[in-house]
Amino acid sequence: MLMDSQSKAVKMRLSC
Repeated sequence: MLMDSQSKAVKMRLSC
């Protein structure tokens, strides 16, 4: 996936 960095940030936000 090209948005790997963005995906990680979104997952972290949902995890919070």
